[in-house]
Amino acid sequence: MYIPKYNLIKDAETIFRFMQENSFALVVSEQDGKIIATHLPVEIEEDSKGEKIIRTHMAKANLHWQHFTDNKEV
Repeated sequence: MYIPKYNLIKDAETIFRFMQENSFALVVSEQDGKIIATHLPVEIEEDSKGEKIIRTHMAKANLHWQHFTDNKEV
């Protein structure tokens, strides 16, 4: 995605702080010409090496996950 220079943030800590303060993501895919979007919770953890781990999940009751079974891009 193109990001204009005046909006570009390269500092990882700033990005992770924003993600923690706005702890959701939006997964968007297409099925039969229709757009499907699902909000997902996001958790950021730090492992013993200090590396960031980003976790999320989609409920099995949400049928959106079935659109990923054919390894389509999302």
